[in-house]
Amino acid sequence: ENGEQLYTVGGGSADEQREWGEEIEVRLPGVSWKVRAWPSASMLRQLRSRLPEVALMVGGSLCLLFVLTVHLAQMARIKSRHVELANQKLKNEIAERERAEQAVRDSQARLAGILEISPDAVISIDQEQRITLFNQGAERTFGYRSEEVLAQPLDMLIPERFRSVHRQHVQLFADAPLPTQRMCQRREVL
Repeated sequence: ENGEQLYTVGGGSADEQREWGEEIEVRLPGVSWKVRAWPSASMLRQLRSRLPEVALMVGGSLCLLFVLTVHLAQMARIKSRHVELANQKLKNEIAERERAEQAVRDSQARLAGILEISPDAVISIDQEQRITLFNQGAERTFGYRSEEVLAQPLDMLIPERFRSVHRQHVQLFADAPLPTQRMCQRREVL
């Protein structure tokens, strides 16, 4: 004011202030001020920092990364729940199968117990005509222990004179249509 400097911002030498600065005269009623603005607008454009743009890009990238992370976490939670449900379903199916298998074993044990004490001879054979079951009634009837006949051909229990007839009967049975296959005739073994 009146040629005296009232206020200055620290920094920069007088030469730098002259080089970079811009002086403006501001006239108000009754007063005239000279304002030196430092640095000039052209200098500010040259010195312009990229920090706001970089900060915006980094912030946007972090925001996108956060959104993707949240989305992936939600998808992982959903997939995990599906896996948990499938796992529980498999556990239930395995438990049901184990109960069914145990029921079959129990039923087989009861049937085997019934067949074993039956006074009648009960013999079971496989497709190759080998003995797979030989109960106590069969042991009394044929005079063999179960251990002696299991896995042996059924022919060993059939008298020699009936073996060829028996083989023919088995072949006729195998060749017959399914609805007419019947082996319910009882014959006495001589």
